[in-house]
This record gives sequence, C-alpha cells and structure tokens, in this order.
Amino acid sequence: MSLRVISGEAKGRRLKTPAGLDTRPTADRVRQTLFDILGDVSGARVLDLFAGSGALGIEAVSRGAVHATFVESDATAVKVIRANIALCGFDERAAVRRSDADSFLQRKPAAMSPFDLAFLDPPYERGLAFVARLMGVLAAGEWVAAGGRVAAESAAGDVELPEAFRLLRAKVFGRTQLTIVVREGTPEAIEPDGHR
Repeated sequence: MSLRVISGEAKGRRLKTPAGLDTRPTADRVRQTLFDILGDVSGARVLDLFAGSGALGIEAVSRGAVHATFVESDATAVKVIRANIALCGFDERAAVRRSDADSFLQRKPAAMSPFDLAFLDPPYERGLAFVARLMGVLAAGEWVAAGGRVAAESAAGDVELPEAFRLLRAKVFGRTQLTIVVREGTPEAIEPDGHR
C-alpha cells in the first residue's frame, strides 16, 4: 500500500509501509478526513500508539505538531517508522519506542507532560472493548491533557467511552470507524456526524 504525507511541511512525501498483514496503514482518504476533523494541530504533543508506518504521527508533525512519540511492538515496523521520520526530516521532533501499548502505558515517567493528541489504531480483532479500555488507561494515567483529544480507528460500532472523555465525532468508512473524543475541560462536544 502506498502512503503519502497529505499536507504541511512534508506534503507529498511517499512513506514506506511494513511488509505483511500484521499492520494496517490508515488510508490517505481516512487520514484526510481525520485531520479535517481535528483541525489545527500546531504546537501539539502527539502520542501514536500502534504506530505501524508512523503515518498518523508524521502527518501531525508535518502539520505543525511540536513532537510525536511513536509506540510500536513490531521490530520491522519500528525500522520503517524510523526510516519515514528520517525521510521527512523529523528526527528532532520524534521519539520511537519499541513496546506494546499496554506495557508502554503501565508507567508514565514523572517528567513526561501529558499529550495533547493521541492516536489509537489497534488491530481490529482486538475489538471495541479493547479500544474503550485503552482510552480508560489514557485517562487514568493522565496521559492526555485536559482538553486533549484521542482519535481511535477501529471496526465500526459503538465504543463505550470512559467518563473522562466525551464524543467529538464518530464517522464510518465501510467497516472502519473513526472515533474522536476530548478529555473533559473543553468547549461543546459535537454529536456523531457533526451535529452540535
């Protein structure tokens, strides 16, 4: 699958993707819609869990995020992420951690500031309950700042949100769903499909 950076500083750069079926890169069309919904990400600190090719975090940095932390358990994918970061010239604004999401989230370093934006893109077979549980871990561990957002890609269906989050938008593309939530402490929420 061919991926490209859609907008910003690295617009048009072709990104490598890990070989095989263990990772499922977010299609350009879905990423475009996601960033249209997110709007301005300038100055954001980004966490990209299940990073795969790194396309989501790289897109955010290209659009002005100050830093992205990529978390990926697959060794081949980690090499691809590092190559893509270097290709875009984002080495100084990125950190790559080889770890599964649960292990990474078990202990947050005291000096680490909460993230403004987190991407969750686990394998669909993990299920919607897994996505909801990870959102709960992000909230309980103070991984996401008040007013920060989490964007999850999953199979289509209702994601049960932890109390700390409220829904900004849910959008379905065939069997894929984007669920975007905000940590309490921000302005009005937007109902699914954009109705206030």
